[in-house]
Amino acid sequence: MTVEIVYTLTESIVAGGPDGLVPWRLDTKGNLVVAGVEKEVATTAKIIFAADELRFRIETGLKMSDFNVDPPVAKTLDGAVQLAYDEVTITLEGTATTVTTP
Repeated sequence: MTVEIVYTLTESIVAGGPDGLVPWRLDTKGNLVVAGVEKEVATTAKIIFAADELRFRIETGLKMSDFNVDPPVAKTLDGAVQLAYDEVTITLEGTATTVTTP
């Protein structure tokens, strides 16, 4: 089964700064749509400046059942059906660079 996931950023606040020891932190709010169900989520993005690029990583947990997605089931050795984990973690990583034109 394929499930479409769409995230739209609605608010961001710089919450950490460069002290040389920790990455920048960006607290965000946005709308997450999973399988047609929309929920507002809050996340924290870690931002690292390296050479001429910016790297970011966002990680957030959610429950599949909150988006009307049935969690997978597994059979035990004795044949009983058991609900697998409902919680999943979504991770988004990316890199941004500056492009200049001559």
